[in-house]
Order: sequence, then C-alpha cells, then structure tokens
Amino acid sequence: MQMPAIEWRHNRERLILPIVILPGYNSLNPTQTLQTDGLLDTGATGTGIRGDLARALELRPKGQRRVLTANGDILAQEYLFRVGFVCGDYTDPYFDPLTQQPYVLDKEVLGFELGERFPYPMLIGMDVIAQGDLAINRSGTARLVIG
Repeated sequence: MQMPAIEWRHNRERLILPIVILPGYNSLNPTQTLQTDGLLDTGATGTGIRGDLARALELRPKGQRRVLTANGDILAQEYLFRVGFVCGDYTDPYFDPLTQQPYVLDKEVLGFELGERFPYPMLIGMDVIAQGDLAINRSGTARLVIG
C-alpha cells in the first residue's frame, strides 16, 4: 500500500507547506476546516498555532505550558486540534490542491499558541513531522511521506 506523500519545492531557507487545521474530535465543531501555510521546523519539538487561527476555529484553551523559543521562555496557551495535509505533487503545474481531500492525521495535537507576530500561521514541529518521513534535497525539492 502506497503511503500518502507531498512533494514540493523549497527555497533552501524555509520549508513552507499548505496545512489543513481541524478542531479536536470532541470540540463543538469537529468538521470545521481551515487551510493555511505552515512552517516545518525540525528544530521545534512541538507544534504551534497562531492565536487568530485558534479563535477562527473556536478552539478552547486546554491550559498553559512553558515553551522555550529563540527569544527565550514564554508561557503559552495550549489548544487541542488536528492537522491535515493535502497530498500530491505541488511541482506539477496541473495539480490542484483545492480539489483534493486532506489526509488528516489520526492523532490530535496538543499545540501551543504562537505569538501574534510569528510570520507563519502554523509551526509544524517534530511531534507531527515524526509521524512521517521527511526528505530535503539540495536540488530544492522536498518530500513528506505520511504514515
């Protein structure tokens, strides 16, 4: 059985990927979805979501946690949500991600709230990346195989 995969070009500086976010299974609106961009960061142990997205999805805070960032320790709200990927070959000019159903990971993510000035709506850390295989090529291509 072939595992779902995402293939895309990176700019040799950042790994940016379209992400689909859904509330947790026991939320009031578990089928609501929001598609946005996420920064894949192999140096981050956890996944973060900006507060404006958490509010748009009506995520309820689950508590707080201390997060060590490049700018020092912060105390951040935690949210329970699900992460999905629209799998396919983004280097193919005929690929249309808007016509594809996302592959949603089974496991919910307990993510932390990113600062409002964080340049990306999502930070995808190793808690999510480690659920698949990530290959980064110096040619400027990347591939994430999920599952």
